[in-house]
Amino acid sequence: WCALGSLRYARREWPAADACFKRVLSRCEPRDACKRDAYALLSLGNISVELAVEAQRKAADSKDGLDAKHANAKHANTDAGAAVSPYSGLLKDCIAKLDK
Repeated sequence: WCALGSLRYARREWPAADACFKRVLSRCEPRDACKRDAYALLSLGNISVELAVEAQRKAADSKDGLDAKHANAKHANTDAGAAVSPYSGLLKDCIAKLDK
């Protein structure tokens, strides 16, 4: 089960890898040795870290996407000769703070 879990971990199939390593900890014999299986425990920890890192990347990507959307909207308004909103200075300040 550890080999299958490692394969699924390498393919970034987190739920399937998690299930394989939990199976090692819960169903193999002798029970006392399996509950302390270092490789399975370490792999479950690595999966948790990978999930946390992915969540942070998604949050950063969505923030970057919003910044780009606001910047593109600002350029579209000024390039088209449209009147500049009274909030454009506020938007510029917010974007500058986010860039820091």
